[in-house]
Amino acid sequence: AVPGSATTIGTADTADTATATGATAPRPVVTARLAGHVAFALFAGVAVFVLFCAPGTSKDPTLQLLVRGGLLGGASAAVAAILVQGPYMAGVSMSRVLDIGLLRETLSTPFGAAMMWRLGLYAVLGVLAWRLPAIVAWPRKWLVPAGVVATAVTIAAAGHAADSGPFDLGVDALHALTAGLWVGGLITLVALRRSIEPR
Repeated sequence: AVPGSATTIGTADTADTATATGATAPRPVVTARLAGHVAFALFAGVAVFVLFCAPGTSKDPTLQLLVRGGLLGGASAAVAAILVQGPYMAGVSMSRVLDIGLLRETLSTPFGAAMMWRLGLYAVLGVLAWRLPAIVAWPRKWLVPAGVVATAVTIAAAGHAADSGPFDLGVDALHALTAGLWVGGLITLVALRRSIEPR
């Protein structure tokens, strides 16, 4: 239960309180997190496919767009998730997403720290992979996968596994990583269609 929600339900400032304390999170929270997972899958799937499956596809314009969409979408989703987390945890209306006090509280939590790390990683990955053909050269060939793994760890650290110890955090990070690579890899294959060799 959200602290204080029992005395605030029904006021004009707590339109989303009932949703926040229910079985599911409010739609803005779910949307921001889903967008973050999809953006991560886009970037990770394309980057790993290019690096380890078909380096010759690095100049494909569609893959270039997918990578940049993943980077920008992931960073935007991280910002959105930080903004909506404050009202969600406080049990107040989503109209307070820009409340500085709530934002400070969010950034002081493990969730906020994980999201800030994710933003930083997307900034670094943006420098490394904004031009997709550049990632096949050393040292980016190994820095980009390291950044992808680290981003998967921030996904786990922003969820329930963060409070369960290193083992659960590692398992959840591995889950986020493999799911992202699988979904992103399928998107990559659909984007390339028959332009890539069957093998």
